[in-house]
Amino acid sequence: WKIASYFSFVVIVALIVLNIIPRTNNKKDILDKSIAVLPFTYLSDELDKQYLADGTMDEILLNLSKVEDLRVMSKTSVEQYRNTDKTITEICGELDVAYLLEGSFLKNGNQVRLIVQLIQPGMEGHAWSKKYDRNWQDIFSVQSEIAQLVANELQAVITPEEKKRIDEIPTEDLNAYEYYLLGKNRLNYHEKDADLWRAIDYFQQAINIDPAFALAYSALANAYYRLTISALLSPGEAYPKVSEYSQKALELNEELAYTHCLLGIVKLSYEYDYSGAEKEYMRALEIDPKSDEAHTYYARLHFLFRRTDEAIVHIDRALELDPHFFWAKLLKSELHFSADSINEAIRLLEELRNSYPYIPATYWVSAVFYTHLGRYEEALSMLDTQLALMGDDNISDEIGLQGFIYGRLDQKDEALKQQARLDELSLKGYYVSPRTRVWIYLGLDNLDEAFAVLEKAYIDHSIDPVSFILYFYPIESLQSDPRFKDYLQKIGLNN
Repeated sequence: WKIASYFSFVVIVALIVLNIIPRTNNKKDILDKSIAVLPFTYLSDELDKQYLADGTMDEILLNLSKVEDLRVMSKTSVEQYRNTDKTITEICGELDVAYLLEGSFLKNGNQVRLIVQLIQPGMEGHAWSKKYDRNWQDIFSVQSEIAQLVANELQAVITPEEKKRIDEIPTEDLNAYEYYLLGKNRLNYHEKDADLWRAIDYFQQAINIDPAFALAYSALANAYYRLTISALLSPGEAYPKVSEYSQKALELNEELAYTHCLLGIVKLSYEYDYSGAEKEYMRALEIDPKSDEAHTYYARLHFLFRRTDEAIVHIDRALELDPHFFWAKLLKSELHFSADSINEAIRLLEELRNSYPYIPATYWVSAVFYTHLGRYEEALSMLDTQLALMGDDNISDEIGLQGFIYGRLDQKDEALKQQARLDELSLKGYYVSPRTRVWIYLGLDNLDEAFAVLEKAYIDHSIDPVSFILYFYPIESLQSDPRFKDYLQKIGLNN
């Protein structure tokens, strides 16, 4: 009877495999539900209206990202293809997606025209192309409709909750919406420091028109965060505003994942409230499990507490969601360096310099690594390249690291000159953290002065704990001083 039962089982399984389970060569089952939304073009020579096309593209991309069953490339990954000469096949291959969405936009008075094409490489023509001639008042419903049409074409399942989120209207006032789009444009494509301040002005005008506009508060919080990382405001000036506007945004709409990330940044970098930061990052991922940014921020927190395995899991997930996410790749190199996987860290950085030769941060991290390895000439070379890319931007950390290297090379006069360079930057209106002078004093083995300025940095809230552990912890003279343990306890890292 055992043989008969076994034979019956095999027959049943065979029938299931052959007749009930769909064949693996069925196109519907092997369909890759991945897409990139390319930058939209504006259908006129009015360059000052491009922000409308960009805003429409952003909203459609955001709506697609709300569908769990889709893999959607981030805005940062697709921006490189603005005005590109590359073919559809080349772009899809580089982004590893099955579909592209292209679009063009025009607004004339209260009338808008939106043309979108869904494209699949290897097919003749488009998967589909649609033209919308609508009133400006209908822009939100059009954005929602396009996202759902695309998802349906890719045979993605949209849950009722996802549909509800896609259909949400950000504001009832289109004047507020236009100011919001203007602010986003300045924030995303700023070339001068003044652009960040102008973005803040636009977001504030949007809020003045519609005080219930949650996304405008969130964007305003993000703008103040950009001001502090650009050293245009001190942490004490910027972070309380980031916190205030983030909390206001979440009061109006609690389901804003990136806004939770912003609050997490404040709690980690300014308040040293690590459990609070973790709650915010976890909530962000609960709202949007596909947020590559939330995974990366959470990985930084895991790293801080030496939870390296968990950090790598989140970094790998971020890169699975977006293989071209630069900041996740950079953090991965830092994690490997901290875990003494030196060769892998250096290899990853070499890849980044080859792939993103125009991003200064790659050279900064390379310089720090080479410094800790005692390869000072290579570190100085990396800093030279970085400084050439940054131009007139705030370069206080880079100057500080140069001072450290000169000190270690017994070039004391050259090291002390960097103090004067920091003073000059401060006179130009940049915020120069006391942290930057720590490098110079450590290079000169002046530990008393190093701890004195570390104390000022603590008072200033300008010590980011993750960066502190990455960049300063490996310095032997600092680590072996009894005051260092006390300092770690001050910023909540006594364990």
